[in-house]
Amino acid sequence: MPYQPPSQRGHGFRPSRGAVIFCCVLALIAGFVAFVVYDYNHPEANPITAAAKPKAPKPPADNSVLESENEQRQQDARAVTYGGGNFYRANAYAYPTAFANGAFTGAAGTKPQSIKLTYYKTVSVASGAQQSVKTDEIRFVYDAACAPSLSATVANKAGYNYVVQYAIQQPDGTFSPQCLKL
Repeated sequence: MPYQPPSQRGHGFRPSRGAVIFCCVLALIAGFVAFVVYDYNHPEANPITAAAKPKAPKPPADNSVLESENEQRQQDARAVTYGGGNFYRANAYAYPTAFANGAFTGAAGTKPQSIKLTYYKTVSVASGAQQSVKTDEIRFVYDAACAPSLSATVANKAGYNYVVQYAIQQPDGTFSPQCLKL
């Protein structure tokens, strides 16, 4: 083979532009067909079986009775809140220490303050931090504030700090604790 200067040498095989585009399109079509065949022959995943859902508790036959009782509980909580405040102001800024005969009472020399309750028969009296009320009861708590959970109390000895704890009955029969501060 005689010598050729680099400017005259051929640079090897160069396919035409049309042939390159045709091969790329052919490769894409072949890839698509391979994917369709693979997907068609690929076994499907097992269907997701739904977990057995727990049955919702049956609501009471008459929801109006439950709603009426809960409304009475809330009204009694407000009455206890106002009654505790009235006792505090009427007795030289002393909190009640007990509840007897439909009235808040305190140390010797304090004037009892009566409260008209429609649902509850008695009110327990406590001081400072208390756990949530989880039964059908009502509690007057002085030197306290409602906790961030709005059901328990935290101690708070700043002046005029008292709350009322009670519970609302749910349709399933459980009680949802509440903390009321006006």
